[in-house]
Amino acid sequence: NHWVNIYLQKSFDNGLSWTAPVELISKENSTIGQKYWRFVNPEMIKLQNGWVLMSFIGNGNPESNENCHVMVMLSKDNGETWDDPRIIGRGRTWEPMVVQLPNGELELLVASEAAWWQQGVYLAQEILCSRSTDNGETWSAFERAAYSPDRRDGMPVAVALQGNKGILFAIETVDDQGFGSPSLVHRPLNGEWDTNPWNGISTNKRWKVNINGHGGAPYIVQLSTGEIVLVAHTGGRNGIWQTGFPRVAIGNSAGLMFGSPVTPLTRLPENEGAYYNSLFVKDEETIWLLTTHVTFENDVRKKSEIKYLEGKIVK
Repeated sequence: NHWVNIYLQKSFDNGLSWTAPVELISKENSTIGQKYWRFVNPEMIKLQNGWVLMSFIGNGNPESNENCHVMVMLSKDNGETWDDPRIIGRGRTWEPMVVQLPNGELELLVASEAAWWQQGVYLAQEILCSRSTDNGETWSAFERAAYSPDRRDGMPVAVALQGNKGILFAIETVDDQGFGSPSLVHRPLNGEWDTNPWNGISTNKRWKVNINGHGGAPYIVQLSTGEIVLVAHTGGRNGIWQTGFPRVAIGNSAGLMFGSPVTPLTRLPENEGAYYNSLFVKDEETIWLLTTHVTFENDVRKKSEIKYLEGKIVK
């Protein structure tokens, strides 16, 4: 029963201890949940006005483009209470994430396979975007933000670059056919996304980041000193992709000139993995790498837990 309901835990002592999980949305215990068979990919952002916005996906039952939804929930009291889920888009989609621009506008990026879902063709995937100018109350129709023909672009994670230098987001490409994964996509604040099909050749609008192996589920943050930190997981061992592990690379304030990637977890047994990593800048001196740590027996998952590894920011 992984990937079924969404839970929230809090820490009041800088992560040393955590509250018991509180159910935010459930397919069993809510009226809206009865229309879905699972809720997945929760991601939170604290907005400039103090609200907390959570974006996530509701997979319909049965699954169709009509009843699979991109959804958001808002909390106006630091996550103590939440309003009802809002459907802001339809279609078979994954991994929504919201970034806030300096002017307060919100942009939600999401991976979508809706155009190919149940069409009897290769299940490609593109990145779509929607925008809100009222702190997530209402949203625009989805439009394309990135596309690689006959490939699966997914798991977008974005930052608004310091100094009004635009928006940058990372993409995983499955079935990359040599293109390389991950890649970074950029647009200026006063421009639009380049929606032309990408041919895998790096340009000033989209370029590759080398992590010495397939880079799955990339996540990026920007430090106060400007550097972009990227993490992505490797492809796995013994035919089980979940036995991959994270690699971290550091680039400049434009997301370029990344140094050689490092491997923070170097002694995982072959039947263990650490994937779906994310990064959290805790303070001026501390960064967290959060990971899903799993143990397998053959191809059966025996254990799954969330862990974090603390790193120090060296100026």
